[in-house]
Amino acid sequence: MPRHLFTPGAPLEQAYARDIVVVKRDEHAALDLLRLAAADVDAAWPGTQPTHVEITTHWPAFALAEHEPLRTALLSAAAAAGVNTSAKVAGPSNIGNYLAGLGVPATTGFGVDYRGLHGTDEQISLESIPPVQATYHQALFTLLTPS
Repeated sequence: MPRHLFTPGAPLEQAYARDIVVVKRDEHAALDLLRLAAADVDAAWPGTQPTHVEITTHWPAFALAEHEPLRTALLSAAAAAGVNTSAKVAGPSNIGNYLAGLGVPATTGFGVDYRGLHGTDEQISLESIPPVQATYHQALFTLLTPS
């Protein structure tokens, strides 16, 4: 399913940009979106049983506090490496959400420039690897150096 269908109201260039497009911030938005996508698939296959979507586990959306050391280390290191990024609400389904639900300060971080995320034509930009690696290297150095 094309990514822009999951970002109603967003311009196409924003829907396919590297940054996250926040459409809704409530816990039911992801379930609504999955049910919409399933109904779309069901409509294309009218002779089959309808898809049933339910929540079996729950990892709440989260964001690191503004002065959390992990957040400040990553954002400072990214700025120093010339990586243009900002803090965002993450979730609701990745390992960072799971850890945050357990009370462990975590981040989903960020990665290299890409196209076709999780598709058959998924690609990364090799030129974006060094600055992202430098960001994580500097952030770890900052976090592991005694103050």
